[in-house]
Amino acid sequence: MTPIAASATERSIALTIDGQAVCVPEGTTLLEACRLQGIATPTLCYLENLTPVNVCRVCVVEVEGS
Repeated sequence: MTPIAASATERSIALTIDGQAVCVPEGTTLLEACRLQGIATPTLCYLENLTPVNVCRVCVVEVEGS
């Protein structure tokens, strides 16, 4: 996977991963955001050349307010 570089025209999204503030370009997946921060995330259902099926439930994401 190639890191995503934000250009001057792209919007950034601020989020918190494991208590750490992170700012990534809009459209970045949570997995990409974790990898950009050097956070190892186990992935059984994700392969870069396949459409994610989101069924292994190894990774857990908590969204405040939902």
